[in-house]
Amino acid sequence: MLVGENAPAMKEQYLWARPWPHLVVDHVVSRDVAATVVAEASRVSDQAFDHQHSRRQDKLSASALDDLGPRTRALLGALRGPAAVRFAETVTGISGLEDAPSSVEPDCSSPLEADGSGCTRTSARIP
Repeated sequence: MLVGENAPAMKEQYLWARPWPHLVVDHVVSRDVAATVVAEASRVSDQAFDHQHSRRQDKLSASALDDLGPRTRALLGALRGPAAVRFAETVTGISGLEDAPSSVEPDCSSPLEADGSGCTRTSARIP
């Protein structure tokens, strides 16, 4: 995931984006992973989600990561993992970024973290 993306080249795109600096990276996960995450999410009961409503959005978030499927937890771990943090640091120019504490850790042997980016623990695996 994000392997092969040219983070330094994307920095200018990030800085000039409007109305605020942001970056859109297409195809971060494969169609297979995305389809599996959608299927896993459809099996989670409505009571397992926190519902947040505002005039701009209706948002669902997992109350407990254990309620999510294994590939969903692995994807979340990878999106918070060392490779993703380094990518964000390079694009934004902000050093010392940290992920938020969680029980989900990236699996360095999974296709999501295929670059072996310094992971030290494995608690979420992609089957």
